[in-house]
Amino acid sequence: DLLRGSNEGTMPAYGARDTAAAAGVPATSYQGAEGDNVPPTLQTNSSTRRVFSAVALSAVALAGAAFASGRVSGGASGVSLLDAYSHSDAVPPPGEITNEHSLFVSNELERSNGYRIGQGYLPWVHLVEVYMPTLMQVEEPKENVTYTWEMTTAGEFPVGEFNSYEADGDGSVEMLFKEPGWHTVKLGGSDGSKSTFSVMSKFVRREVRNLTTGALDKFLDTLHTVYTTSQADGEKMYGPKYRSIERLVSEHLRGAADKECDHWHDDAGVLTHHVAYTLEMEQALQSVSPEVTIPYWDYTIDAYEYPNDWTKSPIFDDDWFGKASPDNADHVLETGRWAYTEVTKGALETSPRNPYGLLRSP
Repeated sequence: DLLRGSNEGTMPAYGARDTAAAAGVPATSYQGAEGDNVPPTLQTNSSTRRVFSAVALSAVALAGAAFASGRVSGGASGVSLLDAYSHSDAVPPPGEITNEHSLFVSNELERSNGYRIGQGYLPWVHLVEVYMPTLMQVEEPKENVTYTWEMTTAGEFPVGEFNSYEADGDGSVEMLFKEPGWHTVKLGGSDGSKSTFSVMSKFVRREVRNLTTGALDKFLDTLHTVYTTSQADGEKMYGPKYRSIERLVSEHLRGAADKECDHWHDDAGVLTHHVAYTLEMEQALQSVSPEVTIPYWDYTIDAYEYPNDWTKSPIFDDDWFGKASPDNADHVLETGRWAYTEVTKGALETSPRNPYGLLRSP
């Protein structure tokens, strides 16, 4: 019932931070009288204009990063990049859609937390997460009817763990979508009933504490690989999108430590560069483990829950990122998965190593 919309007053402490990465979804949900998501009343004043300006600038940054990454293809002349980014996949692919059944989809985190991906802000009726086992349910299944499920991409190519599966009882099956984008799910009953559903699959970035234990371990293990595998070896093993941490640090230095100006942090560059840079690192991780996404860290949670000693946060556990400030003579992590991780003394190519002797304005 919570997942179907009756979630008024049930929002968990960290749940509002669960968003679909590419959509730029607001972190706060405003509940109406009947549990619908509605925006708060907007007042026309200077602060509102600043908010609108920030949102518009963020939209430009997101669109630029998406275009640069190849996730949005350029359309015909006269179609703006923002229009392409906003609407290219909001509408299902053409085709006759029948609805003799009603479909409900959910994953483990949605069921345990009691809210849907995007919390109603997103345009897709059936939204699933890439590589997250997803329960497909027939709402109000008929007794003594066996249901057969099929999953394809663009109605043609099988993608998940199976292409066809027969289920009885409550008619539910678990599917695994391995690619982002539109998928077609067909449902047939032994009574002759048929339905076809368009399902959108997206990668989702979560606050790091909202990951499942398995997803957190997979992310940290994959990140460790990026820290311990050279660029040359990584490309041989994982392909051209692999980026070692040394390569990523060097790239950041080239943009941020240029003698002429800070290309990555001054003015609007901070948005466009860091959105694209995060995507580049995420794709590097996915070259190693395709199911991984980059979580975000909401450090205001730690400020609230550990006001007197933020180092007690689980972020600094050995199984996570390690002790915040090691008290040994060399200030080196001695325990946990990051113990004695080597750090390069010089960046790649000719990037600056430190700001000694450098005075720059701005």
